[in-house]
Amino acid sequence: MLFIIAITSVITTLVCFLASKTDSVELNRGKIIEMGWGTPTPIYIRDHIQEMQQIPLDGIVIGFADNENRNIFGNSLWGAKTVNIDDYSQSVEAIKNTQFGRFTENFLRFNVMPGEIDWHDENFKSVIKNARLAAQVAKSGGLKGVLLDVEHYQGKPFCYLSQPERLEHSFREYQQKVRQRGRQFIRAINEAYPDIKILLTFGYHIAYVERKSLQQANYGLLPSFLNGILEGSLANTLIFDGWEFSYGYKTEEQFQEAYETIHQKGLERTNVKEDFIDHYRASFGLWIDVGQVWQPNNYSENYFTPEQFEDSLRFALNHTDGYVWIYSQKARWWDGKMPKPYIDALTKAKHP
Repeated sequence: MLFIIAITSVITTLVCFLASKTDSVELNRGKIIEMGWGTPTPIYIRDHIQEMQQIPLDGIVIGFADNENRNIFGNSLWGAKTVNIDDYSQSVEAIKNTQFGRFTENFLRFNVMPGEIDWHDENFKSVIKNARLAAQVAKSGGLKGVLLDVEHYQGKPFCYLSQPERLEHSFREYQQKVRQRGRQFIRAINEAYPDIKILLTFGYHIAYVERKSLQQANYGLLPSFLNGILEGSLANTLIFDGWEFSYGYKTEEQFQEAYETIHQKGLERTNVKEDFIDHYRASFGLWIDVGQVWQPNNYSENYFTPEQFEDSLRFALNHTDGYVWIYSQKARWWDGKMPKPYIDALTKAKHP
């Protein structure tokens, strides 16, 4: 009898250990967040958060509309004017009063728009002030941080050849100034939010894909900006390379190769190697309706069938250091019309 009790005890302990290991694996494999054209306003989120939580995501990227529902907060931050947060008071209060529950990984949208201010311009101080403001808003709303979309929608802030003062300053001088601005940018953010997470749409690699010199490349100044951010970051700040290049990945080898590029090539390219190791992380984006092709009743016409979407999600989760973000344009997660097989793919992909 004692032998049976002892064996039972050992088995029980082993089962509990394995269960804890399984839970740990799932918890540490990364979080899935949503960003897209259909992401609702803060007021809608506050009023419909319980039904939104039926979608097995871990968070969303939120864009604030102003009180007149005209201007978007994230489109006004990278310019010569300091944003008046009172113009967005309804969105700010809505997020503060939202019980996010299982949506623990929420980010505030921050675009480099309008994007036409020169790095040497004295008015660049407005960008720094707006960065601090965005961090304050994220912190007060209980968000994990900001999604910094560095893509050029207006202006080309990371292109040397597009800078208004390029005739007065050499490329080398711009690199130094941009790195300085990066330090100022993150220090302002850290004043409001010391342990913030910043999710980038693109990182170092986009400056090199054109196979041009950094002086000629469209994103040739981005590495200098990231160097400044990394060397200015406080200890618990993390910067996630969102690797938008993975939008259409379908094989695990693609994600593995991208992970190695982010870490290995990034370490070769940065001038602040220790800070890179401390703060820079890999993550991946998936575009569920690639090319705006979306047939909710005929999955075979979509770029991703539900099964392919599940596989790509699983591969991305296998290799991310924290996040997988799902972008969409025509597909809508929150209107009740997302096909169930795509919703189920979120849950299935989280299990190894």
